[in-house]
Amino acid sequence: MAAFAESEFLRSRLLRSYEVMLGFLGLCRGTGDDGRSEIGPGRGFLARSAVWTSPYNHNQLRISRILRCLGLLGLKAEAEALYEFLVSMVGSGDTGISATTMDYWMRSIADPLAG
Repeated sequence: MAAFAESEFLRSRLLRSYEVMLGFLGLCRGTGDDGRSEIGPGRGFLARSAVWTSPYNHNQLRISRILRCLGLLGLKAEAEALYEFLVSMVGSGDTGISATTMDYWMRSIADPLAG
């Protein structure tokens, strides 16, 4: 954690890896009018989201790890942007993402060290 806090290079590489994972999920990262990071649907969102929105899907565990990793390694704003998108997605339609999963993701944002 200390190395990431001190190194812009490490954070930039982590951000690059994060963007690869967003692509896998069918999501993309952009910047809002306020300059903050925003997450939204990307290329192939409908097809890709089917991979991770079904109930009890192992890809939801990957999202948990992404949220925790970003928070622990100095990219908390990115974790919060992803979480905000997930909340809006679940709130706007029928997904297989359970309330239990959403609660776990919320806790991953609030305290990434808690497992």
